[in-house]
Amino acid sequence: MVREKADSLLAGVSPVFGRRVYWGDEELAPGFWEDLTVQSLMAEPKAVVLRRAHACPGEFWGKLAGPLRGFNSLIWPIFCLEGSLERKKSAVPKELAAAPFWKVAKQKGWVWESEGLTPETLRACLIDWAGGRGLSFAPRVLDELSAALPMDFALTRRELEKLELAVAPGSQVTREHLSLVGSHAAMDPFAFLRSFANPKAAFEVWRKIIDDQLLTGDGAIFPFLGLLASDARQMWNLVYGDPDSVRLSPYVAKNKAELARRLGSKGLERIWELCFEAETGIKTGRRDPDQAMEILAAGLFALFGRRA
Repeated sequence: MVREKADSLLAGVSPVFGRRVYWGDEELAPGFWEDLTVQSLMAEPKAVVLRRAHACPGEFWGKLAGPLRGFNSLIWPIFCLEGSLERKKSAVPKELAAAPFWKVAKQKGWVWESEGLTPETLRACLIDWAGGRGLSFAPRVLDELSAALPMDFALTRRELEKLELAVAPGSQVTREHLSLVGSHAAMDPFAFLRSFANPKAAFEVWRKIIDDQLLTGDGAIFPFLGLLASDARQMWNLVYGDPDSVRLSPYVAKNKAELARRLGSKGLERIWELCFEAETGIKTGRRDPDQAMEILAAGLFALFGRRA
């Protein structure tokens, strides 16, 4: 949804703004401050986008006072606070709330807030989507589609893309079209990991990754990668570290310990490497979430294949 909003902002201006994307949950490169203050030699407009800005340290917001003083038509800063909501309102860092440029942004209407997809906002999104394409819904189909779609914007958008191909412009979305909408049950990272140990499960793994698109979108894949790395950490502690630090049921602990022994210390380290490569690939723009997930799966197949 953040990308969609940025796209809509930048699409409505001319000349075209190039995009520089940085991430607030990691150390900012010097290029961030250069992009924010220095015009390019060719005077090309650039949008400086800071994702996950809510994770920036408190002193960061004070450093912005200088770069944001005045107006530069060639530099468009966009800061994305992506933390959890508090009472359906965005949690704004206190250092940002006290900054003069924040007060100006609020007064000018430059602050956009969204609580993400909820049953209410999803229904409104579907009505807007249909209206923008000249479509309508057959009786009760809007309710059924709202119930079938996941509360994830990236996944929902992919399902709607399927419907756009199937429903002729100006016609109705019917109950028959709903069969195109996939099931989006959450994938358990440990179950996902164990599936690579069974060569016969290869087809099912790829189906979940590619056909069902369970983990597309950076908002879906980052939490999954975090849980996968956490599972690997639990397995490490059960066999090579401090077993008492892992609080799991005896059955689950036994299964994780068995898989840890099969992988060995080098295998567990490789899982962390694959998670890190997937995350940095997306954050640097070298890969989109689909590519990162496919490369992660290929790496896990290779890892388990060596230990078959």
